[in-house]
Amino acid sequence: MNGKFTFLKMSLVGLFLITAMGVSAQVTPATPPSAFVCNGQSVQLTGPDGYTNYQWYFDANGSATPAVAIGDSGQQVYTATETGFYYVEVWNSGDGCKSPISEPYTIYILPPLSVSIAANDGDNAYCTDESSTGITLTATITTPDLVATGLGVNYQWFISDDATGTDRQPVSGATSATYNVIQTAADSYFYDVVATYNVTVAGGAEACEARSNVQEVIVSPLPPQPTITIVSTP
Repeated sequence: MNGKFTFLKMSLVGLFLITAMGVSAQVTPATPPSAFVCNGQSVQLTGPDGYTNYQWYFDANGSATPAVAIGDSGQQVYTATETGFYYVEVWNSGDGCKSPISEPYTIYILPPLSVSIAANDGDNAYCTDESSTGITLTATITTPDLVATGLGVNYQWFISDDATGTDRQPVSGATSATYNVIQTAADSYFYDVVATYNVTVAGGAEACEARSNVQEVIVSPLPPQPTITIVSTP
């Protein structure tokens, strides 16, 4: 195969850093064709119909070395499981005339998400007379380092009847990393959050979503107003 194919071949506009599967690569997801894939998942790449031979190539890290041949020569479909550039060339056995190498199809394996939630200052309870302010729950992405990867995350908070998730329902409009719980009725409320990458993922965003732990929030009633009585006289 002629030429050296590197990540620098792509547009330098909007570059950011993805670190996935042990590979660091400068990539721009706006450059077609490309696909984001959840960690542990794969995506099938297909060459054009009508040929007897297909040779796939892979460039893992955009180094100064050429892409390497992968797969079998008769393999029209290749299952990609690594971050990098994929190429294909085709030919028919009869004449052996090989096509030029294709333009790259870029696959980005996303780091696995992990999210946890907790009440600010560790205080998960308040009294009914504090219901105008309530308490704030905060979601924390524990992996990966989103600042380093340049990726963002979408959030959706849920409320359930108990810690096992009975009658779990999405909280309308609760789509940020924090959620202010304002419940007026004395009771226990159970919350969790689902985090997903804010990019279109092959197989659907739910393929690599992360669900947090359940955080109980307790709203306690006020005791009734006390009355003073005389129990004895001097």
